Amino acid sequence: MKRPFSRIVVALAFTLMQCQSPTLGMSEGPEKETTRVLVAVAPGYPPLALGSGITGEVTVRVVVNAMGVVTSAKVTDGHRLLREGCKEAGLQWKFTPAQDEGKTERSMELKFAFFIAPSDTATAKLTTVFKHPNRIEITRRIPQSEKLQRRQHPPEVHPKRTGY
Repeated sequence: MKRPFSRIVVALAFTLMQCQSPTLGMSEGPEKETTRVLVAVAPGYPPLALGSGITGEVTVRVVVNAMGVVTSAKVTDGHRLLREGCKEAGLQWKFTPAQDEGKTERSMELKFAFFIAPSDTATAKLTTVFKHPNRIEITRRIPQSEKLQRRQHPPEVHPKRTGY
């Protein structure tokens, strides 16, 4: 099964270019360092969560090395059905290299918000949007399940039981 990551990455890369390199403010120590997002990856909406009507926000804390590569990701908050995809997506983010040569690692939070739109929502509004500085919003609608064709079985005939 092909993952939707590639389509979302392309859409987010385009969004990032339009936003002129969004930045993440990170306040560690007396100076405030600004880190720019180079690659942002959004998770797909897990089918079980979507079908169950689960919405909400997932927070992922990522550790970024001096080169801007995410080395670890840990989900700190969010519904259990939404967590795994967010962790995987967080591991794929990339940032600008650290400006301070003495600093080897940085950490920050990423937020992924999942929304379910009403069934009459236009397809154009079912999007994944990068929100400045570190939030991605995923909006989908619950798919219309096909009506199951049920075979009609004749009523079962049970012999009368006597002699109890």
